[in-house]
Amino acid sequence: MKMNIMRTKNLLTFFSIFFFSIAAFSQGYKIDIKVKGLPSQKCRLAYYFQNKTLLKDTAISDANGNVTFKGKEPLPSGIYLIVLASDMYTEFIVSDKEQVFSIETDTTFSPTLMKFKGTRENEVFYDFNRLAAVKGREATKISNELKTETDEAKKAALRAQLRTIDKEVAAKRKEVVMSNPDLFIGRVFKAMIEVDIPEPPKNTDGSIDSNFKFDYFRTHYWDNFDFNEDGFIRTPLYPNKMEYYLTKMFVQIPDSIIIGIESLLSKMNSAKIPELFKFTVWWTTNHYEESKVMCMDKVLHHMATNYYCAGRCFWADSALITKMCDHASRIAPTLCGRTAPDLTLIDTSMRPQTLSLINSPVTIVAFWDHNCGHCKKEIPALKAFYDTMASRGVYVYAVYTQGDWEGWKAFIREHKLNFTNVANQYGRSDFREKYNIQTTPEIFILDHKKIIRFKKVGSDNIPGIVDYLLEEYEEDVKKK
Repeated sequence: MKMNIMRTKNLLTFFSIFFFSIAAFSQGYKIDIKVKGLPSQKCRLAYYFQNKTLLKDTAISDANGNVTFKGKEPLPSGIYLIVLASDMYTEFIVSDKEQVFSIETDTTFSPTLMKFKGTRENEVFYDFNRLAAVKGREATKISNELKTETDEAKKAALRAQLRTIDKEVAAKRKEVVMSNPDLFIGRVFKAMIEVDIPEPPKNTDGSIDSNFKFDYFRTHYWDNFDFNEDGFIRTPLYPNKMEYYLTKMFVQIPDSIIIGIESLLSKMNSAKIPELFKFTVWWTTNHYEESKVMCMDKVLHHMATNYYCAGRCFWADSALITKMCDHASRIAPTLCGRTAPDLTLIDTSMRPQTLSLINSPVTIVAFWDHNCGHCKKEIPALKAFYDTMASRGVYVYAVYTQGDWEGWKAFIREHKLNFTNVANQYGRSDFREKYNIQTTPEIFILDHKKIIRFKKVGSDNIPGIVDYLLEEYEEDVKKK
C-alpha cells in the first residue's frame, strides 16, 4: 500500500530509497509510542520506498495517545516512520538488536521533546537531530538574509556563517561515527561523510594531473560505506548514492557504465547483503533498459547475460529469466560495436545486393515500409541527405520490410529514391531476426569496417553522425 505523505518533520531524508523484501528473523518486534495530545485514531508504521513510503503496520491509538506496533517477525534494520492520520510523521531507527523499545513525544514531533527507552540507536540519532534542527533554523535565517542583501562584503560574511554551520553539523556527525561504530546509525552517518580529497602531487616539471581530484574521488567514493550492512536498503541513502556514482562518475557510454556497474557489484557479497545486491542489479538493468540514449541496450545485454542468465539473480523466477535471456539473444547481433550482420537481398532489378561487399566509409542501413506513416517522412528526408553526401562515398542500403512489391516500387519512383533499394522478394532472408526488427523505420549507421556505431537514429541526427564518421575515417586514412 502506498502513502502520499504531505506534511512532514523530516530530519534525515537526504536521498530516496528502494526496498525489495523483508528478511525473516527469529523473534518479533514491539514498539510502544506515546504521543501527547493525540486523540484516538489509526496510526501507521512505514518505511522508505524510493521517494515515497510503504506501509508496514497499522494500530489504533487510545484516548491518551498510546499506540503499540508489534509483530511476530522482527523488523530488519532501517529508518522507519510513525505516521498520524493527518499524515504528520517522524522518523526513528530500528536495528536488528533493538526490537522492543518505547518512544514518547507530542503531536509536533519536535526533536527536543523526543524521549526513548530501550533504544540506544534513537538516543544517539536524536541527539544529533536536536543539534541539526537548531543549526537548520540558523541556516534558514541566514539564507533568507542572503537573498535580500546587496552589499558584497556582508554577503561574503553570511556565506562564511553558512559554511561554519555546515562544518559544525558535519563535525557532530563524525562524532557520532567515532563514538558509535557498533550502531546502525553510526554506519549510516559514516556512509554520509564526504571523501577528503588531497591536493594533486606535482610532477618533476611542476605540472599536475588535472584529472587527479576526480579520479581520487571516484576511486575512494565508497570508502566510508559498509558493504556488510544490508540495512542501507531501508535508509534514504544508498539508491541515490549508487545512482550518482553510476551516472556522474562514469562517462555515459555503455562500455564505461559497465565498468562502473562491475566495480560496484564486485564490492558486494550477495549472501551477506542480498537486498543491496538485488536492488543494484535490478536498478541498473531497468534504468538502462528504459534509457532513451542510443546504444544503452548494451548495458541491458551485459546485465541479462552476466547476472540473470548466469544464475546470479536468486530472486528471479524461471519465466523472468527466460524472458531476459531471450531478449538478450535477440539484441546481441546489433549491439553497438559489433559487426553488422550480413544481408543479401534483391533490388528492384532482381539483382542480389550483399551488404558486406559494399565499400564505403559510411553505410546507412534503413529498414522501412511505404505504408508506415513515420517512414513516409524519414525516407524522403534520408534521400535528400543522400543526394548531398553520395559524392563523399556515403552509401544507403534501404531494406523494404513488407510484401507489397508494386507499392514499394511505386514509392521508390515517386520519391526518386536513388540509393540501393532491396527487399526479401524470394522470402529467404532472416533479416528480421538478424536485426531484431519490431517497428519501422529502423536506421543503423556503420563505419567503413561495417561496425555498428549508431542505431535507432532519426533523419535529423544523421548529418552530424555521418560527418563525425567521415572525419574519423579520413583521419584513419591519413595515419595509414
